[in-house]
Amino acid sequence: MDEQITLGDSGGSVRAVLYRREQLPEPVASRVTGIEHRLEAVREEAEMESVEYQTWCNRESLEDCNDWLQDLYSEFSAWATTTDRLLSPFFSIRRCYRPGKTERTDWLVLPAVCLALYKGESLQAVYPHRKESEHKTVEDGLNHLEKTVGTPTGVGHSSGPDEFVVNAD
Repeated sequence: MDEQITLGDSGGSVRAVLYRREQLPEPVASRVTGIEHRLEAVREEAEMESVEYQTWCNRESLEDCNDWLQDLYSEFSAWATTTDRLLSPFFSIRRCYRPGKTERTDWLVLPAVCLALYKGESLQAVYPHRKESEHKTVEDGLNHLEKTVGTPTGVGHSSGPDEFVVNAD
């Protein structure tokens, strides 16, 4: 089942949230900076409601996990279940040692970067994800947005529409 985001007369504003880990090695940080620039270009061309940027940790103990992160992971998991997609291996629950302790607990491990697309308050797509053996990266999500709404350079832009549709591949 393909989920769609429609921007135009049908109501509801489209917004994107880009999540990134707090600390990233330089090659990954450069990749994320490039993603941020591309996302801003798409936002300007598509006149999206907003683009938000959030940071998150590498992993969080489920015992100590803050409500915001638990709610977000639940929302992403519900989207994946509803759309017959999987968040693993990008998101995972792993049994790890707590720092300075001898017992192991469950930890939520988060990807280095993640793109969530919303229409109004409804989550429409999460990148990265996978469907069967096909993996979709954050760049795949941006590529699809660029093809759909165009870029400032006009690549993939269809002139004159007041509406665009984004399929979460």
